[in-house]
Amino acid sequence: MSRGVFLRRAEPNDAAAVAALEGVSSFHPWSELQLGAEIARPAPDAVLVLEGRGRIVAYAAFRVVLDEMHVMNLAVHPDARRRGLGRFLLGIALAHAVRAGASRVLLEVRAGNAAARALYSECGFVRLGERRHYYLEPPDDALVLVRETCAVSTPRCGSILN
Repeated sequence: MSRGVFLRRAEPNDAAAVAALEGVSSFHPWSELQLGAEIARPAPDAVLVLEGRGRIVAYAAFRVVLDEMHVMNLAVHPDARRRGLGRFLLGIALAHAVRAGASRVLLEVRAGNAAARALYSECGFVRLGERRHYYLEPPDDALVLVRETCAVSTPRCGSILN
């Protein structure tokens, strides 16, 4: 992971900066209002940010519902990619899932997002299902991925689940 980044829980005044990150990272970014509502959710739900050089360079939003964690969103600024920041945030989310008592973690990813799919595969996620024609612009399918928290962890995502 890159040096000089700091992990923290997002605060209400971070919504605009996270929305700006969304704007350069997503085809259909969450709005500042949506992000503010997500940031305001109580624990065990969380929006975590990585901050470096005075700006938010990555974030992850997740919710715990009964015995499942749902990774709602994970984004890394384009000029900060390929440095392990997404993997680091995903590892933190997985550790949080274990602490919250979640038996599995679910997420959706665009079928055409090869980089994200590779990351999730390296971190032990497998395909649970597919939502055909889920995304409209650009058209794409959504893959539903799952990882059991009791599974043996992958080396690239740490040994947090043993």
